[in-house]
Amino acid sequence: MGKLTPDQIVNYFDVHVPYRLGIFLIHYRMTRPNAWSGSNDMLNACFVASLVTTRMFLNTLGIGKKDGKLVQFDPQPTDVCVDDLGGELVDITKIPSADHDLIMGFLKMADQAAAHFTIPIDHKWERTHDVVLLVHQYLKVHLYERTGRAIVNVLG
Repeated sequence: MGKLTPDQIVNYFDVHVPYRLGIFLIHYRMTRPNAWSGSNDMLNACFVASLVTTRMFLNTLGIGKKDGKLVQFDPQPTDVCVDDLGGELVDITKIPSADHDLIMGFLKMADQAAAHFTIPIDHKWERTHDVVLLVHQYLKVHLYERTGRAIVNVLG
């Protein structure tokens, strides 16, 4: 804690975090029954935006990857993490094994399927929403509840 002034923290909660939460949740919300009847191009764009934003939130929560394992994210000096906002970083050692595998698979997919062109590999894209719901829960517990705030409902 200490990177941000109290006014900047308020601004993050008022502007930056809600903006990114909207991007983070859009594909999940659009794929609920009877929620979207628009073009697949827009749905695909929302999927990629959700991948990138979910990856960003994992890093913000302190979760990174290296050599095929989850590790504590090593932020750059300008990165803002949940502890900079008054929250608590996720303890990597307390992530259950099943969640560890889910997050690792997601991070690999987000890196290789969204952030870079790579050779074809099998991605479990259908598990993406499981990760979105898990990250939403981590944000609720490690950021919003720790700072006495209410997070936006997953379903809107």
